Amino acid sequence: MSHKKLLGVRLPPAVALILLFTAVLTLCLPSCGEDGEPARGSAGATEDITSSEPDGTDPADTAAAQTTALPPETGTSPETQEEKKVSFKMKIASYNIQHAAKGIDAVAKILKQVDADIVGIQEVDYLNTRSGGADQPKLIAEAAGYPDYRFTRAIDYRGGQYGTMILSKYPIVSFTVKGLASGTEESRSIGHAVLDVDGTEVHFFNTHLSYESLSLRTGQFEAISRMLSDCRHYVLTADFNTQDFSEFGVLSAPLMINRNNSRHVTFPGGSSAIDNIILSDCFTEVSAGTIVSDASDHYILFAETAFEN
Repeated sequence: MSHKKLLGVRLPPAVALILLFTAVLTLCLPSCGEDGEPARGSAGATEDITSSEPDGTDPADTAAAQTTALPPETGTSPETQEEKKVSFKMKIASYNIQHAAKGIDAVAKILKQVDADIVGIQEVDYLNTRSGGADQPKLIAEAAGYPDYRFTRAIDYRGGQYGTMILSKYPIVSFTVKGLASGTEESRSIGHAVLDVDGTEVHFFNTHLSYESLSLRTGQFEAISRMLSDCRHYVLTADFNTQDFSEFGVLSAPLMINRNNSRHVTFPGGSSAIDNIILSDCFTEVSAGTIVSDASDHYILFAETAFEN
């Protein structure tokens, strides 16, 4: 009778076969914990991952999906980082009132008829004897129904002052006045109001340029151009004392209400279009016109505009 040798011990063949089968079976079965559940693989893996995927899904894939499905971040998204789109309508006017020679009420009547949101006014008296010491800026604003206004002194005149003013239905956040070089001729200045238009900052300039010579206006246009270059959104109104629109070239203005192909006479005595409204980009013209009246030696110029950035 032959014998087989197993693990150094000579055993009967049947016993050796049984022991070998038992050893192989033991190696093939998974190791288990005391409760019969599979033993945990690595430290820290203390929670089972429940998957709603069909049978056969790799648990690693399910774990990755749950890991990346984080709550949305509370920070600003790329869309909100872009500038918020803004659009509104704005009616603008420019009016040389000839120091209200026909009376405050006559001027106020025209202003109320146009009902502009902002107005640049030229030739305004302030506490001088020509107008009986009247505070014309205050009286005009009250009579025309404007809550905010600013006066810009150009010269001292007859015991008071003479210059321009700004009327606004929007809050005026700040206001400054700068002189414009005029040589030995009548002094000129420009008023600069920063307006809060429903949260959008709009710079509003108003002035009255020299009529005496082209060279004076050229220097004044150049100075104004430098001011406008510092502003993103702006409106400029004035009696420019010229209808030669080539003089405006230095402003590089995207929009001029009075221009070669759209001319509105504002100084009927000379059949000329010397008053104007200049606007930055984002403004487009909807309509424009004048009101024929004898309240002044000028007609008021107005423009309906749309703003959209």
